[in-house]
Amino acid sequence: MKLMLDVYTEAIGVIYEYFGFEMPRAWRNFPIEDATMLFWYLDQDENSEGYVVFAEDEATLMDRNHSDCYANKIHTHEDFHQKVYRSADYTMVVIKQAGWEFLQVLDNAKERQNFRKVCHLKAV
Repeated sequence: MKLMLDVYTEAIGVIYEYFGFEMPRAWRNFPIEDATMLFWYLDQDENSEGYVVFAEDEATLMDRNHSDCYANKIHTHEDFHQKVYRSADYTMVVIKQAGWEFLQVLDNAKERQNFRKVCHLKAV
């Protein structure tokens, strides 16, 4: 068991370092959602408030009437230095949805332009 805890702790550290993520003042460990298989875009305003909008395929993401397009709210708490952490290949977004806080990791190759108001958004 100790070995598994050590591996887990090291893996979390590597992921945080990759994105330049710094733990907020109130230290806690955030679950990480692997959303690298999803097509997505950011729908943000000038204050970085907004949503990560995503779907399993590009057609669904772009379909104005499709019910399988989802959105997670970007966490805007002041403890976070950033809300969106971009690297060359992946983007990690701090999410707060229905009381849950987690980090959503997305593949930059599947990012699409902001099709604002294209999907009928459903919170997940």
